[in-house]
Amino acid sequence: MERFSHFVLTDEKGAESLDRAPVVKGEIRLADRGYAHPEAIAKVIKAGGDLVVRAGGKSMTWLNSDGDRMDLIAALREAEPRLSLDRAIFVKRKNCQSLAVRFVAVTKSPEAAEKARRQARRAAHKRNDKRGLLGAVHRAGRRSRCGKSRNCLRSRRATSPVLS
Repeated sequence: MERFSHFVLTDEKGAESLDRAPVVKGEIRLADRGYAHPEAIAKVIKAGGDLVVRAGGKSMTWLNSDGDRMDLIAALREAEPRLSLDRAIFVKRKNCQSLAVRFVAVTKSPEAAEKARRQARRAAHKRNDKRGLLGAVHRAGRRSRCGKSRNCLRSRRATSPVLS
């Protein structure tokens, strides 16, 4: 039998967040990339919780141990022969000390990577998108930044490559 452990009714300005519900010490919260916000992550960790958050390369500012911006794409390419990356890094926070996190990435199987490429190409072809695979991956299944149609020019920036 399933049940709610916490429920909050908000108005249209109250967004979902990792830290909206009280944290139970020792719990592990799972979240998709829309929840990758350093301040909310820090609150959960400070309250004794742990998290597994799927995050895009541009969702947060990733830092190395020296406090310099980390090039995730270069780190992933360097790790490619091992098929995975598992390292301690930091996430930049607003006006606070950086947040120490563990970054884990696993390479997709060749079949899964090819399937993702096919879907991105198909989506680009349907839209007559001339920017290639990178642009197709960015656009596949996303609304524009301005809230208008997917073909809005204000959302035509490619931000996250597919790594395989």
